[in-house]
Amino acid sequence: MKKFMLYTLSLLLIFSLAGCGKKRAALSTNISSAGDTSPVESTVSEDDSSEAESFESSLVSEPESISASSKSSSKSSSKSGTSSSKSYSTSSTSTPSGGDTFTPPSEASGSAMQKLSSAYRRSLLSENQKRIYDSLKTAVLNFDSSVVIRSGAYGEAVINQDKTDYFIAYEALKYDCPEYFWMSNSVGVQISTSGSNVTITVILDGTVNGNTFSYTCTKSEKDQKKSQLDAAINSVKSKLNNSMSLYQRELIVHDFIMSKTEYDYTAASNPSSRPNAFTSYGALVEGKAVCEGYSKALMLVLNDIGIETVTAIGTSQGQAHMWNMVKLDTWYHVDITWNDTVGSTHYYFNVSTALISYDHTVEASFKIPEAKSMEQSFAVKNGGYITNAGDLQKVMTNAIKLAKSQNLKTAEFVVSPDISYVFPADKKSGGLDNTIKAALSAAGLSGSYTKSAPSDSRGTKYFSVSW
Repeated sequence: MKKFMLYTLSLLLIFSLAGCGKKRAALSTNISSAGDTSPVESTVSEDDSSEAESFESSLVSEPESISASSKSSSKSSSKSGTSSSKSYSTSSTSTPSGGDTFTPPSEASGSAMQKLSSAYRRSLLSENQKRIYDSLKTAVLNFDSSVVIRSGAYGEAVINQDKTDYFIAYEALKYDCPEYFWMSNSVGVQISTSGSNVTITVILDGTVNGNTFSYTCTKSEKDQKKSQLDAAINSVKSKLNNSMSLYQRELIVHDFIMSKTEYDYTAASNPSSRPNAFTSYGALVEGKAVCEGYSKALMLVLNDIGIETVTAIGTSQGQAHMWNMVKLDTWYHVDITWNDTVGSTHYYFNVSTALISYDHTVEASFKIPEAKSMEQSFAVKNGGYITNAGDLQKVMTNAIKLAKSQNLKTAEFVVSPDISYVFPADKKSGGLDNTIKAALSAAGLSGSYTKSAPSDSRGTKYFSVSW
């Protein structure tokens, strides 16, 4: 008897935290600790010849957690080049005049920009998963509709292992290759048996038992879109040169993507309606993306200019999320999606694991490098890193002076994870505002100012001051 069975593996849906509104959806695997990922079986149809099974990955709509109004006015103004928070200086030598001075730390030295090919996630796979990964990569590059990943006489243990491994391999390929923007968020697998022979086929573009899987565009459209994507990458690269440090190049790329990209709320609510929002193409060419698109765009461009970059997935304030890790002198976390949401800031630019763990948790099964330094963070570079509560006014004064010397009108501040959740009592008494006023006065500024601090019941951990 030939029997067709339909299995569904649960997916880890990657959303961003409610306060940010950045969301993504991506394949996970049944080794994930987030929820039950065991197969759910339902009989679809029967026949009398041989036995076959089909598997699919489910893409579930993402609930909208915040309104589009969370995009600040500074976001829209930045697209016209008027946002002061985007008009930073890439110099690492400027210091404020008068009183205590702040000297930015040394930077990872620049060099000729040489393109890198990422295979970080592949390096973490088992040999069988690597075999499947390589077969899938060839098929995706060739725009094949399907690929046979195993054929022959194999036992149940081998077949069951492949059922897990193809999901893991496909996920790794997606995260390693942001340039493959035409890859679908879901694929199917058909397992056919005839006697002792087993054939396992991954369906990349086709239908399995009424479930349709497809690339995000046709092959001819892919070629045209690739040209557009290459043009967008070259547009960013035209702003760089070999005399710049790695930090300077990274910062320019990061802010370029923020200035060109807006969060795609339609895709967040209905992923299948806007698949490009989950890709580098959506961010760099169409200017619309969810956090997966933002992260893939940053990874694509930075690897293209020789800065090793990978993606990280996990949760933030109870919701799933994607961000990046970047290697300069060592590894750092970068969350361009959150940075773009909170007024086009740099709170999460090159930060340590200790700091980002304040509101990010990496998925347990998703291995990433450890980030132990804040040396190349935006906050440290611009004098806004607060490591001692008693030095708050001094740090703020120097950072404001530095920003003023660079003709900026905003200073950003990040509080060290070594300081117990920052100034909750000070916040209640209005002391933080009093400190800001004193710092502005000491920097030779007067008049009105604006304080922007992401809401957190634990206290103020990140904030900016504009004047």
